[in-house]
Amino acid sequence: MAGYEKFRSITVVFLILCVSRLINAEEADACTTTFSNSTGSIPVTKFQPGINCTWRFNLTSNASIYINFKHTFSIGLGAALQILNGDNKPIATLTGPQDEFLAVITKPDNATIMFQNGNSPSYFGMTYSTTKCSQTVSWDAATIRSPYVPVDSGSVSCQYTIKTDNASFPFLSFSVFDFTKMTMEVFGKKSPASSSSDDLLKNLTGQSSRPDDIMSFANTMTIQLTLPLAQKQTGFVASYASVSQSCSGIYEIGEETPFFIPPFGNYSNNLDCRGMAYLNDTMKQRFSLTLILNSLDLGDDYDTIVVNDGGSRFSPALTTWKRGTTAGSVLVSSTGKLWMMFKTDETQTGRGVHFTVRPQGKPHVGRNANLWIFCANSFCDLLALAYVQPI
Repeated sequence: MAGYEKFRSITVVFLILCVSRLINAEEADACTTTFSNSTGSIPVTKFQPGINCTWRFNLTSNASIYINFKHTFSIGLGAALQILNGDNKPIATLTGPQDEFLAVITKPDNATIMFQNGNSPSYFGMTYSTTKCSQTVSWDAATIRSPYVPVDSGSVSCQYTIKTDNASFPFLSFSVFDFTKMTMEVFGKKSPASSSSDDLLKNLTGQSSRPDDIMSFANTMTIQLTLPLAQKQTGFVASYASVSQSCSGIYEIGEETPFFIPPFGNYSNNLDCRGMAYLNDTMKQRFSLTLILNSLDLGDDYDTIVVNDGGSRFSPALTTWKRGTTAGSVLVSSTGKLWMMFKTDETQTGRGVHFTVRPQGKPHVGRNANLWIFCANSFCDLLALAYVQPI
């Protein structure tokens, strides 16, 4: 009996070793591919520690290769991924977990992708094409970035498509935006009344500073980017969220009248409401943008409202409202823009928030100053407004 148990233990160990070798052999096969077609892929694969890979390109044409890396956020710590152009110059050297990303090889002959695994398993794949540089993302939230490109002659054009579920809108925020030269346009549905999902939402061509957040009133958004390759550029990094349609939007304040957003009433659980109100260029010359908190009724301490002074979630914070905040707060933007986020959890709810966004005449130094009283609902605020009286 003891001999049988020993034989069974040896057999189990042998089978485990065989399976392990088969898995490693499959991973090794996935690491030794030479690509010769105009399209191809590395299947999404789990690479065990100690598996190092080299993929080479040997195409019959000299067309650029557009690579779309998938699931690269699962690259293990200590791992490194290097992309080499056909002249053996590095396009990108990446370590550790990454966002899914695009890379462009402009010299395809003998171009190489090298992967050195770290101390933990890695899990990723890629597709490539010689016809189009494109990336489609359809997560609830994700990060996109400008493609990794070599310094070379000519330019490269890439398209990004963001898709959310039918109950959400994509709301895009740029954390990095640093270009010397490029053309960049963002398309989507500009307003609820638009009949198109391909309106020009923002033309960012030539812009060097970080843009305001962008939202499409449809569940798709497209970014068209053309980069000249003559010099290295930092590019952009942007993240998007799938925001609730019932309470999200971007509003232009163009008249001297109060503007109410969102409607006051019982709100739902698990909301992610984001929006921005801004003065148009004409109004900005004569007015500041003011937000007046009329009423606030939140279900619990996890439901919060954030207001920033600017057009981005990265703009300076003005306030965070939580349950118990007293009505009557007045916020004045120094930029002519107010960015807002209302997030709720999965439990208790309340009636929500009701506020007024309105232009307020900019104060000027003059001979006389008047005190105006503005009343909304059941409270009044005293606003000091100084004006210049003609001499």
